[in-house]
Amino acid sequence: MPANGIPRKKSPRKTESVPGAPGYRTERTVDSWSLLWEPALRLGDADAVRTYTDLLMEAGRAVEGTYYRTLMESSRLLGRLSVLVDRIDSVEAAEEPSNRHLMARLFALQSTPALAGGRYEAVLPAYRKAVARGAGRSVTEDFRMLTRVLAEVEDVAGRAPAARRDPGTASVPGPSHMADRP
Repeated sequence: MPANGIPRKKSPRKTESVPGAPGYRTERTVDSWSLLWEPALRLGDADAVRTYTDLLMEAGRAVEGTYYRTLMESSRLLGRLSVLVDRIDSVEAAEEPSNRHLMARLFALQSTPALAGGRYEAVLPAYRKAVARGAGRSVTEDFRMLTRVLAEVEDVAGRAPAARRDPGTASVPGPSHMADRP
C-alpha cells in the first residue's frame, strides 16, 4: 500500500496480448483497450497507459496507439513546461545587481515555455520583466512569428467545412489540440 494509504488499482496484466483469431470477441477485446486507456490516464496509472497503448499498436491500430502515445507524452511535457515556469518564478527574489542581465534572459526564456505549455497568464509578465531588465528582443520576434502563424490558422479554419469544426471545444481549458479527441 502506498504511503498515502490509498490502495493502488492493479495495472492490466503484462501477459495480456492481442487475441489470435479475428472475430467479434477479438474486436471487442481490442476496443476495450481503447476504452480503458482514458480512465487509466485520468487516474495517473502510467503502467496501464503504456500497456493499453502497446496492445493497440500490436493489434494493428497504429493511429489510435500513436494518438494515445502522443497524448500521454505531450501531457507529460506540458507538465514539465509548467514546472519550468514555476521554477523561474521561484528565483526572482534572488535577483541582485550582479545577476540582473541573467535574470532578464531568464524571464525572456520563461515566456517561451509559458506560451508553449498553455500558461498564458505568465507570458506577458515574463516578457515585461525581461524588457524591464534590458532583454526580450527574441521574444518580440517570436510573438511576430506567432502572429503570422495564427493569421494562417484563422485563414485555414475559415475555409474548413463547418462539419469539421466543433464549437463545443472552445470552452475546454488547456491547449486546444487536447480538446479535439475522437
